[in-house]
Amino acid sequence: MGSSELKVASEQLRQTAIQWQGLSSGFTSTASPPGQPFQPTTTAIGAIDAVIGVGAAACMARTRATAAGVATAATGYTNQDASGANRLAAAAPPTVLA
Repeated sequence: MGSSELKVASEQLRQTAIQWQGLSSGFTSTASPPGQPFQPTTTAIGAIDAVIGVGAAACMARTRATAAGVATAATGYTNQDASGANRLAAAAPPTVLA
């Protein structure tokens, strides 16, 4: 293989995308702050949790978008390989002169 050639393991890309999709679901948090809602510390913790939730949602969205892009790329590489193989199979074999 020459230095300008790219070899892609499409199935590994798909598996990576699936794994990222699964991991991105871990960014959500359902834990509520401990204590009574009228305590100042509970309010502060709730505010911090809200900010973390916004960051986690952004990270989750970005991870899912990246995973979708990787899955799309894997499909594109697979299609390109199939197209190239079909074109190569359709090409006439070279004529060898004896």
